[in-house]
Amino acid sequence: MVRKFATRSINLLLHWILGFEGSDTHGLKAFRRTALLPVATACRVTGDLFASELVIRAQRERIVIREIPIQLHEKRPPAINLIRRIPKVVRSLWTLRKVLGPPPRR
Repeated sequence: MVRKFATRSINLLLHWILGFEGSDTHGLKAFRRTALLPVATACRVTGDLFASELVIRAQRERIVIREIPIQLHEKRPPAINLIRRIPKVVRSLWTLRKVLGPPPRR
């Protein structure tokens, strides 16, 4: 339950602060290397929000993104303490905003 709340919270912040258009930036990804290599090379944030930067940069480059919804059932508790990650994620979000700038006007 805490994990779902954290995921929804970060996705809401990504939407408000960076204009993210989607339901989630994390999870499995499949892509064509040639299409995404320049986007991945441009990424500056590491760690927790690298996947977010990758997806948001791809959106801003108008690369087609398809989401495939899944039902996820946790089999075990998270290996990391989500509460301890919050300060690092907030700093990364601030860095990501500086790197990417404001959301583009549509």
